[in-house]
Amino acid sequence: MTFNQRATGSNPVALTTQTDPGRDNPDKPRTTRTAIIIGMPVSTVSVNAAQVKAPSFFGCAFGPYVAVWRDPLLLIRMVGREVASKYTGSLAGLFWAVLTPLLMLAVFTFVFGAMFAPKAVKIDATTDLTAFAKFLFAGLVLHGFLAEVITRTPNVVLGNPNLVKKFVLPTELLPLAAVLSAATTTAIGLLVLLIVHAGTLGALPLTAFLTPLVLLPFLVMMAGVAWFLAAIGVFLRDIGHVTGLLATVLLFLGPVFYKIDTLPQKVRAVVYLNPLTVPIQGLRQVLLDGTSPDWSALGIYAIVAFIVAWIGFYIFVRCKRVFADVI
Repeated sequence: MTFNQRATGSNPVALTTQTDPGRDNPDKPRTTRTAIIIGMPVSTVSVNAAQVKAPSFFGCAFGPYVAVWRDPLLLIRMVGREVASKYTGSLAGLFWAVLTPLLMLAVFTFVFGAMFAPKAVKIDATTDLTAFAKFLFAGLVLHGFLAEVITRTPNVVLGNPNLVKKFVLPTELLPLAAVLSAATTTAIGLLVLLIVHAGTLGALPLTAFLTPLVLLPFLVMMAGVAWFLAAIGVFLRDIGHVTGLLATVLLFLGPVFYKIDTLPQKVRAVVYLNPLTVPIQGLRQVLLDGTSPDWSALGIYAIVAFIVAWIGFYIFVRCKRVFADVI
């Protein structure tokens, strides 16, 4: 039996389904579905729904990294499609990735720098407003990444029903593509920060080259959160409203507008529970202060990020077997 569906602009997925007897057991036919996605290479997946076995918990420990290693070209194409879809039809296009954080920076710098001049930053806004702007921008860029991940990924599976129901590609790549798409926008914002910082100082500190190392655990943690939210978002459709509120709460409970060492000791313990705290602190240390990051805090954060990615991936692969029935 063969079923063909043509890919169009409104329906970017073309499916070709073919059923043939299995090699080992002719009584259990093998279904082969080929997905031709506009802007992506052809991906063919052979599945037998009756033989799908959920991986064990410990088997998912390195599952996220195996998923990337197994089909990197497809993942790159999916990320490119995610980035392009965000700016399709807009006049400024990808320039919005630069313009949006700059506009936020201008507003927050004026309000918290020129008007209120927070003492927690220990910067005199009237004489060193540029330093405060860079301080603030470093926090806003990372918060923007977190906010985009947790607000978009609850609907990433629901928004691709054809890909989920037809088993045309590994569905665990859908949340990961959304995370890397947000990371692309964040990288553009960080590039702007690097240019501004180098222009004001004349050169970048050597510790600036540690920036990818500091932010890698943050990326791993957000991938785990994305898998978890994408899984429960299929069953709890209103989770998107909760994550939007959570993004605002994390903005003010993280060291975006202030330095954490100016807070009382009891409050610091609460702030360190925010997943933004360690990455923001590390980014400011290696890029703005020219000092090494807190390696002990970064090491603990990396271990927690690995565990979060492990659990998030496990929950996703356990739930994905019933996605087609729920959507």
